[in-house]
Amino acid sequence: MSLNDYNRHATLGPMAGPATSAAAAAGQAAYQRAHERPRESGAGGGNAEMPGLRASLLMLALFGGIFVASVAMGLFVLPETGIAATIAAGAALLSGLGFVIFGVIVGIEAVKHALAWLIFGGAEIGLGWALGAAVVAFVFAAIHFYALGPLSEWMVALIAAALTLVARWVRVLRPLAAAVATGAVAYVLIASHVYEHHSLTAALIAGAAGLVVLAAGHAAQARRRHS
Repeated sequence: MSLNDYNRHATLGPMAGPATSAAAAAGQAAYQRAHERPRESGAGGGNAEMPGLRASLLMLALFGGIFVASVAMGLFVLPETGIAATIAAGAALLSGLGFVIFGVIVGIEAVKHALAWLIFGGAEIGLGWALGAAVVAFVFAAIHFYALGPLSEWMVALIAAALTLVARWVRVLRPLAAAVATGAVAYVLIASHVYEHHSLTAALIAGAAGLVVLAAGHAAQARRRHS
């Protein structure tokens, strides 16, 4: 029985594809049981479950459509003042707020699925992955060298390769490796294109992004252990 197949299907469920082995079938059954429990507890008066990715995308599209329609009506159809213009402005405000809220939910769900694939469902990370990460990091550092400070391209490449090998050999540290990589890339991009070199604001935003990835990775690992 393949433990990797079981973990992949127990974590990703239908996203992992059709079950082609007993381990995959058992993993999909575990995924189904894990997703039925929250719905049942919510129906009995417990805490409501956060909307899934598909429902959140539908709500995101709905609020986005209402926002665009309200703004278009207010700008091009309705007079500048009056009850209709006030209603259109209120609809634009509320739908814009809903769009932001469900945009955050979609982002969280996307991060969870991406980390679940990276930590449990992705291909086994080997020396080839480490070499590829080093090459990509070297090119990235060469393009954004002025935001990396004292780190030269070869140092960035070595760090990327080391993070990849840590994720390969110490599975429990995969969320940490993903968080460090996310924070570093986010900082370089923000410091390079939005804020000044070595900006504290860029560092804070990048740190927040890394913490989100770390928390989502630990949640995915805890979910696998209890499935």
